[in-house]
Amino acid sequence: MLNSAIRTLRNLPAIGSGHVIIVSVAKKKLYARAVQRIVDQNSREVVGWVYEWNTGERVKTWKNGRRANVVYE
Repeated sequence: MLNSAIRTLRNLPAIGSGHVIIVSVAKKKLYARAVQRIVDQNSREVVGWVYEWNTGERVKTWKNGRRANVVYE
């Protein structure tokens, strides 16, 4: 993630041709949606989900603890 400071207009350098100013605004995690199921490879039971936050970050959530030998659908 970019770490950027926001400058006031009086602190900005003079802008001429070839100058680019990048300002990033940190997003807060406000909501998430399930984007994938995590399924046990042998039993095909759903053992968790992958959620995507509004920031784009993806997080695995397990039903009853982390499992090995899983498939993402």
